[in-house]
Amino acid sequence: MYGAIRSKEYAAVTAETPVNVDWLNPNGSAFMLIDVVVNLSEAATTSENITIGSITPGSTAVTEYEFDPSTTSNTSLPFRFDKLFERGSKITVDFPNTDANTNVVIRYMELPSS
Repeated sequence: MYGAIRSKEYAAVTAETPVNVDWLNPNGSAFMLIDVVVNLSEAATTSENITIGSITPGSTAVTEYEFDPSTTSNTSLPFRFDKLFERGSKITVDFPNTDANTNVVIRYMELPSS
């Protein structure tokens, strides 16, 4: 039987420059992506898309979410996944971000190898 599976966080803090996060599970195992939260220091006013994507081994990039944060006054933007990713998958977050400081938090659960 497997031991307890706990959620983990990876936080990539990026200042006023564009956000370009390429994240791989540090242990290289399969994982369940819980969510990606993009936190802005102030509401966006410029129309620029946040793009969250995934790349699984042996396949092309897939856009999971694309959102223009200038369409809302919210400064904490959660993107819910609850999706399994195979070993070696990469999560990408791109945002031109000319308005505010940005913090990206990726929450995931590592899955035990079989």
